[in-house]
Amino acid sequence: MNTCPLGSFADNTTGKCVAECPKNEGIYADMLLHVCASTCSGGYFGSQVNQTCIQVCDLGYYGDPTTTLCTDLCPVKIYSYGQNVTRTCVTDCKGWVGAGGVIGYADNYSRLCRDVCQNTIPVETFIDPIDQACVEICRWGWYAENTSNICTQSCPGGTFADNFSSYCVDVCPNDP
Repeated sequence: MNTCPLGSFADNTTGKCVAECPKNEGIYADMLLHVCASTCSGGYFGSQVNQTCIQVCDLGYYGDPTTTLCTDLCPVKIYSYGQNVTRTCVTDCKGWVGAGGVIGYADNYSRLCRDVCQNTIPVETFIDPIDQACVEICRWGWYAENTSNICTQSCPGGTFADNFSSYCVDVCPNDP
């Protein structure tokens, strides 16, 4: 098919130029190539919201570089975490700086890069400063500190390290 006039798209299924691509699932309006396509080109991602190829996915979606689609949950493979600033799926969150200017942490529960680890039900997580990840249990010799939501080697003043629970606690635990 020859190129279509400006403002229209080549629909390869019908062989015609169309003003809008069909609203079929899996067909996206590629604004760079002016075609209706099943995959997007040039660093663009297929939007599940408006069926167009876009550079930055819609809020709540992340661009998966392997499929060139916007997804609400990054696949568990090479690009496992959703990064909220660029709205793309990334391999890990190390070195990522969040919108607030703080280092991001990989949260394996939500599979997102977070500025802070969540401290809510159903999962309470703490920052592991070595792996830059949100963990449910701190590594051996480290203790979960509830105020700052971080794993620490020494508990803050007024709290005690509980070797059994791996938490900083207000009351000194009894030795068994």
